[in-house]
Amino acid sequence: MRHLKKETVKSNLITLQQSPYGPVCVYQNDAYRWLTLAQNTDEDIVIQGVMNRTHPEQLTIAVNQCMLLFLLKAADTLNILNLGLGTAGFERIMYYLQNNTPYINTITTFNTVEINPQIATIAAQHFKLPSNHSTYLQCAKQYVN
Repeated sequence: MRHLKKETVKSNLITLQQSPYGPVCVYQNDAYRWLTLAQNTDEDIVIQGVMNRTHPEQLTIAVNQCMLLFLLKAADTLNILNLGLGTAGFERIMYYLQNNTPYINTITTFNTVEINPQIATIAAQHFKLPSNHSTYLQCAKQYVN
C-alpha cells in the first residue's frame, strides 16, 4: 500500500471534512479508496485504512488481517468490540464472513466505538459500513469504563 502515498494528491481527493480532530480526507484511484487524517502536504502522509473498490470484503492492511487471528479458535458465539472504526474494514469482513462462509456462525454482539463523528459518516458514505452495524460515538476509554 506504500504506492498509495504517492497517489495521495488533490486530483484523487473525493472528500474532505473538517472535524474537531482535524481534517479527514478520502482519496481514490481505479483500484482503491483510502482515508487519511490530514490533507496532502509536505508532511509524511499516514494512510489510516484502504478499501479495495472491486472487492470491498478483502482486507488490504496487515493490521486488519492480524485482527482475524482470533478466528483460528473455534467459538459458538462471538461478542466483538472494535475500538476505532477507520474505513470499516474489520466490520465489512466480519459481516461478509458471517453471511458468505460457514466459518462464522453467530455474531451475538458486534459494536464499534469511534470518537470522531466525521469518521463514522465517511465510513457509511464511502467505505460500505453495513447499515445495521452499531457504532457508538464516544471515547473508547469512556465506553470501556
